[in-house]
Order: sequence, then structure tokens, then C-alpha cells
Amino acid sequence: EFAKNETILRRAVDGTYFPVPVNPNVLHSQPRGGRQERSKEIERKLKLFRCLGTMIAKAITDERTIDLPLSEVFWKAVLNRPMTIYDVCKIDKELGETLLGLQEVVNERRRIEADSTMTHAEKTEALKGLKFRNASIEDLCLDFTLPGFPDIHLIENGPDMPVTVSNLDQYINLTVRYLLSETIKAQAFHFRRGFERVFTLSSLRLFSASEIEKLYCGAGLEKWDKQTLFENIVPAHGFTATSQTFLNLVEVMSEFNESERRQFLKFITGSPRLPLGGFKNLNPKLTAVKKIPQRSWEKPDMILPSVMTCQNYLKLPDYSSIELLRARVTYAMKEGQNSFSLS
Repeated sequence: EFAKNETILRRAVDGTYFPVPVNPNVLHSQPRGGRQERSKEIERKLKLFRCLGTMIAKAITDERTIDLPLSEVFWKAVLNRPMTIYDVCKIDKELGETLLGLQEVVNERRRIEADSTMTHAEKTEALKGLKFRNASIEDLCLDFTLPGFPDIHLIENGPDMPVTVSNLDQYINLTVRYLLSETIKAQAFHFRRGFERVFTLSSLRLFSASEIEKLYCGAGLEKWDKQTLFENIVPAHGFTATSQTFLNLVEVMSEFNESERRQFLKFITGSPRLPLGGFKNLNPKLTAVKKIPQRSWEKPDMILPSVMTCQNYLKLPDYSSIELLRARVTYAMKEGQNSFSLS
């Protein structure tokens, strides 16, 4: 639900999630009129970040997986680690590359201003010739608002302040600061509060952001070869390690592509990712049991597999061929993403 709510989290360029900016001016202003409603909405979002922090901390301590990879940049904010303009590229590639290009204009401006061999007139002429992607800075029609969020002002009366060559460095610095700090500071604070209800964040200081993600999202690089699957899937209640249907299941699973693996895991376990360490650390173990038709006229080939998600149980009919097993399992895992059956 967090991932689906685009008013709380948005997709970063690498597919991870990053907080939607919160206007710090509304956050710290005296609520009145329309602002009071916006302030209540922001408070609701911040409570959700506290909940998110608690949920991820519990997932780590309980060795559970959650398919909600948070951006490395957000983890830096949570852990109070330094950030730079290059971190913008990890959130919004186009904006990051634009800011880096504008920074090159700033660097060239400083080089011109520091050139002692040029006269004042030559410097003035050279500064007029500075361009970004064949356009002058003034022709870009930028103002001091956060790109993509015109209601977030970088300075007082930001919409009325045009960006020029002379104040371009201020614009870049403020954009980076607001995007990576000011507009997510409250979310990071409340996430931290929620997280530390379970254990202290200082315990994660030695981990990189990618390592933290693996703790609660899983590694995503687990082996799905036949030997690994055979060793880690438990045949039970009608199946043995030599049952043809069980062997066919292992064969079919070993042929899954990345998307099918995620769908299968979501169908069986409720999470599209395995825990860190792969199948061997899945708890309870993935178990395949024989599903018996409930009606006297039904044959195994006529029914679909079902699952007990809480026990990681796959209830599999004794299909007559591997082709039929592949078709039935694929259909069930794609159509049954949000449902499971309990026996």
C-alpha cells in the first residue's frame, strides 16, 4: 500500500522508493484556513512514515522480507549521512543531469571572473555568451521554486525571482538542499522515530544502504537451479522426493524467468522476494503437498493448485504431465496474486 500511494512515495530512477517532497513552509506555518487541511494531510503522511519505520525494523528483527526497497538517498537522510549533487541523479536522472550541466556553467562563470588577463569589458561579453544547451540561462525561464513542485519556494517570493547567470549557483545549491534535505527531513525524522521503537538505528551505521536493503528485501540473486530447489523444497503429504509431479515442479521452477519467480514467490509466500540467503533461509520451508480433488467427479488435471501462504504450502494436484503442470501453476500464480486458500 505504501508503494501504491504516490502521494507518499515516488519511484527513483533505479526503481527504489523515495519520499514525495513535503512543503516545509506549510509544515512549519501556523495552520489556518486551507493551510489547516494541508497541515492535517501532512501529519497523516508523517504518521505513515513512523509506521513504515517500525514495519521495516520489525522485518529486519524477524527476518521477514518486504518488497519495498527504499532509495539509498533516503537511507542517507535517515542515517544523517552527507549528500551531494550526484545523489540527485539517483532520484531523478534528468534533473540531476540538468543541475550538473548548470554547474558547469557556474564553473565557467567563475573561471571567467577569476581570469586576470581579461578586461572588464571582455569578461562582461564572455559572461553574456554563457549558454546551457544552446540557450542562455535567462531564456530557460527558471525561477526559485523546486523543479516539479511549484508550490515549494526555494526563497521568499521564489516564483517572482528569475534565475540568472549571477545567481545560478544559489539556485543549484538550494535545489539540491531542498530536494535531498528540507523537503524530506520530516519524513526521515518520523521514519527514524518509528524504526527506533524496535531497535536503534546506530546498529546499522556499519552497513551501506544496499546492505540494509538486503536485510529486509532479500538479495534478489538467489539460485533457482534444479539442485538448489530439490534440496530446499520439502515434498510431503502424498509426495516424496521421487514423485514425478514433484520432480516436474522442480523442473518448471528452474525455468522461470525473473518476473515469473517474483509472481511465484508472491503467490506462495506473500512476498515476491526470498529472504537473505535464499530458499534455505525461508521459514517455514517451501513445502509441496498433494492436492486431492474435493468432488467425486473431479480429476487432478481439472483443478488448479492452491496455497497456504502462512505456511509456505503449495497444494499441487498430481498432474499427468509436466506441460499441464506448467500451464496450471503459471495460470494460478498470475491470476491468484492477491488471494490464497486455507485448508
